[in-house]
Amino acid sequence: MNRRFSFVILGLLGLVLAGFAARGLTYVSTLSGAVAGDRFGVVVAPAGDINGDGNADLLVGAPGSYQMQDLPGKVFLYIGGSDPAKPALEITGDKAGDRFGTAITALGDINGDGFGDFAVGASKNDEAGTDAGKVYIYFGGKQLDATPDITILGERHNDWFGASLAGSKDLNGDNITDLLVGANYGGKNYSGAVYVFLGGANFTTPAVVLDGESSGDSFGERIAILGDMSGNGVSDFAVSSYYHNSADLRNSGKVYLYQGGSIISTKPWQTIEGKRPQANFGFALAGLGDVNGDGTPDIAVGAPGDGPNTEGVAYVYAGAPVIRDPIATIYGQNPKDLYGYSLCFGDVDDDKFSDLLVGTPFADIGDYRSGRVEIFNGSQSFDTVNDFHINGNGADAQCGTAVEYIKNFYGKRGGIFVVSSPGPVGNGRISFLHIYK
Repeated sequence: MNRRFSFVILGLLGLVLAGFAARGLTYVSTLSGAVAGDRFGVVVAPAGDINGDGNADLLVGAPGSYQMQDLPGKVFLYIGGSDPAKPALEITGDKAGDRFGTAITALGDINGDGFGDFAVGASKNDEAGTDAGKVYIYFGGKQLDATPDITILGERHNDWFGASLAGSKDLNGDNITDLLVGANYGGKNYSGAVYVFLGGANFTTPAVVLDGESSGDSFGERIAILGDMSGNGVSDFAVSSYYHNSADLRNSGKVYLYQGGSIISTKPWQTIEGKRPQANFGFALAGLGDVNGDGTPDIAVGAPGDGPNTEGVAYVYAGAPVIRDPIATIYGQNPKDLYGYSLCFGDVDDDKFSDLLVGTPFADIGDYRSGRVEIFNGSQSFDTVNDFHINGNGADAQCGTAVEYIKNFYGKRGGIFVVSSPGPVGNGRISFLHIYK
């Protein structure tokens, strides 16, 4: 496959991005984790405007790992307006092994005080039962603190409630932002479940609970709010089951699209299935904004086990009342690179088209599993040739484990792109998060 590359080498303390400024992307800074193995930056998310200064803020999760049970997990809040350096707030989970920070999301202003709010998931919290999970909601304000204002518990042992979160959009048309919570071992037969909480007077009681199809599907481990793809004026959302078996294709994966509206049906509006065994179609989901300029938001789906040689694939689907074949199918380069492990969108080149970032953390670019992020500029003729890329900074950097765009981080001056290199657990490895604008 022909690819045009402009090489970028990331250093641990500084990054050289020759030629990037002309394209509208410039290195800003590198943030680092505090403790080896904390997996700082394995989860990143926009926070909304938490302190009311007109700039969007950044949330970074450091949930630890399943091998590091002594860490409760942490979340760091960086205030927008100036280049990220030190967090304004650090929040620590309740107990060791809770995986606090395994999911984070902006909520919008759910309590009507004029400040943005946010939620954090701790999927292995034991308060309601072993690994039942817990979600913490924090209200924004001029004075920030680490005390949750609302908490929501999982229903039973081993639900992993809070494994995924998505918020800050109105799903039922009442002009109040809502929240989706995934519990990938919840639901009937431990197939996984997604809880829809509608903002308003009783935010802690789900209005709708969606269940997966089959035991072990991990339904709800990935969720994304997409914008109005269906054309009814309300945001739609996607839920994946990347361990779902379609026909005789083990772990091929499946994505379910649900239509927002005054009544949210428990039946999906549309579904898209993986086409190969072990594809893990739906491991990553991203609402893309509009990549092809037709006025309708689009969706990207990552399948890091897909491809003729298990190199991984990223798919782009055009938003429409009926989702058809992908408008772009982008393949990784080498077997087991995990191409499509992470996805996000943002307007890199300021041309009013959304651009796509694809992470491939196990790519061997000069060094073993140094990782890479590829950037595809959106246009009316969206193509599968990456326009430039970012390479990892050394062996096992695993660059591209997470990618995210924080719109309006500098207010009217624009946003930032965040690329994580959390590295492996052990070996004294400190995690890194690279910031660009």
